[in-house]
Amino acid sequence: MSRYRRARVCWDVFLYGEFTCTEAFAAGTKLDTHSKLQTLLLDAIHFDTSLLQEANSVADTISALLALANGDRLAGNDGRYLRDQAFTHLKEIVDGVRACGKYVFFSNEIRLRGYSSAYLRNQKKRSRSVAVEVPAES
Repeated sequence: MSRYRRARVCWDVFLYGEFTCTEAFAAGTKLDTHSKLQTLLLDAIHFDTSLLQEANSVADTISALLALANGDRLAGNDGRYLRDQAFTHLKEIVDGVRACGKYVFFSNEIRLRGYSSAYLRNQKKRSRSVAVEVPAES
């Protein structure tokens, strides 16, 4: 796809509204970048560059609105902050107990299993089975 075609697709998406706020911002940014690179080609086809300036200003506005929306969604949520803090402390304690358990029960395989992560054990099993199943190319 040529640069002009990509810019045209970005402009169409930007104009006709089949996009999310993030996609609109990305399209506006790409459009601005492509228009700066291809000013001679756009002038050759008598393209109205004021439309590009308008698209750039709309993209800037969308960027500001998106930042506000994301900030509102994340800010002021004390319950979330407390939950995250509690999870962090709990994880530190669990990691400490696991580390001590691995050290204390290194010779007892049955007990040692309780002090390792089931998730990590499953990941190791999966990676081993994938490595075994892949046939060697000849």
